[in-house]
Amino acid sequence: MKQSRKKDLKRRKLAAALLALAVLACLLAGCTLPTTSKTTITIDETGKLTEEIVEDQNGADFTVEELQAFIEEELQAYNRGKADEAISLENCQVENGKVRLSLKYASCTDYAAFNNVDCFQGTLKAAEDAGYSMDMDWYEPNGQTGDLEIIMERAKEWKVFIVSEPVNVKVPDKILYASDNVKITGRLTA
Repeated sequence: MKQSRKKDLKRRKLAAALLALAVLACLLAGCTLPTTSKTTITIDETGKLTEEIVEDQNGADFTVEELQAFIEEELQAYNRGKADEAISLENCQVENGKVRLSLKYASCTDYAAFNNVDCFQGTLKAAEDAGYSMDMDWYEPNGQTGDLEIIMERAKEWKVFIVSEPVNVKVPDKILYASDNVKITGRLTA
């Protein structure tokens, strides 16, 4: 009886840990960022994303006002006709040769459409239904291979975050598995 309760409690804790984003996968290979750029995507429990971009100005001659006007024009064009604002510029700075931007996206769909990349957040089952293959090697943070059978048994519960560009990612809950082209860098980051 005690062992059954322990197993049930362990399963509940595992399911709770994976209720939010728990699996990361970058599906497309060959994408590279300029060596002077650092982008981090943070996704919250509701599926909203924040993109933080830090990039060298690389000698480009523009003011923060010009950059902000350009970005806001692009965002207005994207947001036009949508009931709610899908993307907003939260911060725009140009200092000491560095450009720092912060953009908020209402959903992965908006991030994908605006940046012309794959971006998906949902259950493993929903990812498969959307055409993403989950039949791959999955690795635990310690580098051990995950049990695909167990992972797929939880496909209707466990969530996955997929992005097809090499960026830093921060999720709202512990990362349990990642594909082989993802480096887990912390409890919530990869």
